[in-house]
Amino acid sequence: NEQLARFMPELSSKMEADIRNEFSKAVQASYDEFSQEFSRLVTKFIESMKSGKKFRKTTVENITQFAGWFKNMDIAGDATFSELVEKANGLLSNAGVETIRSSSLVKAEITKGMEEVSQEIEAHMIDRASRSITF
Repeated sequence: NEQLARFMPELSSKMEADIRNEFSKAVQASYDEFSQEFSRLVTKFIESMKSGKKFRKTTVENITQFAGWFKNMDIAGDATFSELVEKANGLLSNAGVETIRSSSLVKAEITKGMEEVSQEIEAHMIDRASRSITF
């Protein structure tokens, strides 16, 4: 408020800093949730591929749906995380579920790519946690 800033600049500055701090915390919490969910989906995919059992179509669909949703909702503006989501989605979009099921070569290549994505996600989550959000 202009009047508060004019008559009590210290209080106004403190309130503005508090609001920025709370917003930063909310953004970080959202980012953490996105990262954890994506990591869970990728891990589940890898486990399904390595189990030797026929995997469910939803195992693939969940990642592609997350990628579409995340693209529209990327409030954290994290380019590295966005690239990881796109990388995982790209791995899956190049082959359909039936191709993954029927071709051991395709399955192995996608699984290897997803393992790389998983490792990069974990490293990025650790790196991101060690930094604070600034405006």
